[in-house]
Amino acid sequence: MTDRRSSVSLRKTANAFMSFTNAVHSRARSEERSSCHGFDDLAVVSNRHTSNEEETLAGLEDDNEELPHRNRLESESSLCKQFHVFGMQRANSDPFLNAGKEDEEEVGIEIGLPIPSNPRRHARARMLTEEENALPTLNRYPFAETKNRNCWSCPPHDVFMIRGPNYLNDKKKISCRQFLLQGRGCDLFLSDHPEKVDMAKLKGALGGNFRKKPSFLVRFIFPWGLLVLYFEVPEKFRPYLKLHGGSQQPDVVVNAMDGFSSAERTLAKWFAGDTEYKNDRLKLIAFVPDGPWIVRNMVTGRPAIIGKKLPVSYKYVPKEVNRDEFLVCDLDIGSSKPAAKRIVSVCRRYMSSLTVDIGFVVEAQCEEDLPEEMFGALRIHQADPIRSPTV
Repeated sequence: MTDRRSSVSLRKTANAFMSFTNAVHSRARSEERSSCHGFDDLAVVSNRHTSNEEETLAGLEDDNEELPHRNRLESESSLCKQFHVFGMQRANSDPFLNAGKEDEEEVGIEIGLPIPSNPRRHARARMLTEEENALPTLNRYPFAETKNRNCWSCPPHDVFMIRGPNYLNDKKKISCRQFLLQGRGCDLFLSDHPEKVDMAKLKGALGGNFRKKPSFLVRFIFPWGLLVLYFEVPEKFRPYLKLHGGSQQPDVVVNAMDGFSSAERTLAKWFAGDTEYKNDRLKLIAFVPDGPWIVRNMVTGRPAIIGKKLPVSYKYVPKEVNRDEFLVCDLDIGSSKPAAKRIVSVCRRYMSSLTVDIGFVVEAQCEEDLPEEMFGALRIHQADPIRSPTV
């Protein structure tokens, strides 16, 4: 008796399963037939399939919130408008502000519709490309993975001695009190033609973050590559950065510097000056706090007007959409001058075994420009060119 009941139960279960399977196949065939009748019928099928889900979710939504109105799409023009409405809804609700617009364009491209050009989207794509193509940059010290080698940091400002308030009379120097520009980082690149590397076109500089802030760059151009130091330009100096080599001379723009210290006025005038003005005043101060004795004895922290020792050039690149402006100063270490050759020889031999402080100051040549302040400095910890990317 028990076996008979079990057999009947199994047959009922099997029959129920077969009925369910036939229903699924029948529904699938019905959907395939309906899909052959064009986009309008497909929309009807889609609405029928989603109605149950909408009814289920209705209890979770705000009673006062209107559901998006779904019109039938009758033409390419109408379809474009619908995608635009969908994009606006997404942009207003999505924390990723432009996600709706990007989805709109992706869908339009997929079905072959003409999509208008979007400069903001291209700018976002450029920034994404910068981050995706980020070049390896020197890490911020300390960095355990490299045992604190191949890193950068900001040195103590008081290690630099600069001209005091009465220097023109007593020739006394004082310790630097602050850096006018904050260091952002450092890149070391290898290149067969370093003098041809254009920072405005180079993707991925400073780990992909280079054009996110207004910057002043100093590039040491060696025969084998580039050492690039990055400094952030504060908002107060940006108007003068744009005047580089312009018709307004440094003495003319002084009247717009209310509230500036003497050192800030000196730097603002330097930004606004032409190449000759800059080269007559830009001083480099270098220390070697850690390294071979021969190098420490050679690099003593004595200031040098770098424009009188090496070929120096400047280039200003204005702001673009989502890409900030910058001024770059190129120091041609690969020139044929004896001073350049000595620097190249020392760097090639000892760069990976020394820690060097590289600082810059605009020379105060009149009493109202005193006292001086360093406008920026970086400390390079045992940089190894062998580990550097090639550009």
